[in-house]
Amino acid sequence: MGVMFDIIGSILVRTAIVLIVLRMNVSLNTMVSETVAHSTIQQELSILREVMSSDFEYAGLTVPVGTAFKEAEPDRIKFEGDLNSDLTPETIDYYYGSAVELSNTPNPNDRKLYRKIGTGTPLNVANGIKKCVFTYYDGNGIQTTDKTKIKMFSISVIMQDGTPINDKYPSSYWEQSFFPLNL
Repeated sequence: MGVMFDIIGSILVRTAIVLIVLRMNVSLNTMVSETVAHSTIQQELSILREVMSSDFEYAGLTVPVGTAFKEAEPDRIKFEGDLNSDLTPETIDYYYGSAVELSNTPNPNDRKLYRKIGTGTPLNVANGIKKCVFTYYDGNGIQTTDKTKIKMFSISVIMQDGTPINDKYPSSYWEQSFFPLNL
């Protein structure tokens, strides 16, 4: 009888150990998936930040004061500036795509962000944009909607992965203010 208790006890202990190892393996796999997803989002957001920051420093270059902004909406920015130093201003336009463009991802909130220069073809500069909000300010730091008075602006971006991990979409946030010298 004692031998039976020993056998049953050892089976229970082994089962518990196997379950603990399996649970640890699942937890490690989830953690690795989250880390990879966050790393990917950070890298994509970093590329977006570099492209936008580079463009924004040229806002208003070689255009008359107060005429740089063609559109200044919370979800769209369109301005003129001399990107290639040829003394001819180009029009740079950043705007959202439609929600149905990324309907193949499980994330219902992700969208594409486009960048268009002049009359050229719009380029998709980022996928997975949940939020991209521009806020515009006058020379006194007061929020404005008057395109002729914009002297600085800020951007707030939330980028999310298209696939959830544990029912949450890995995301990353970027916020920055820009003070182009040419405005």
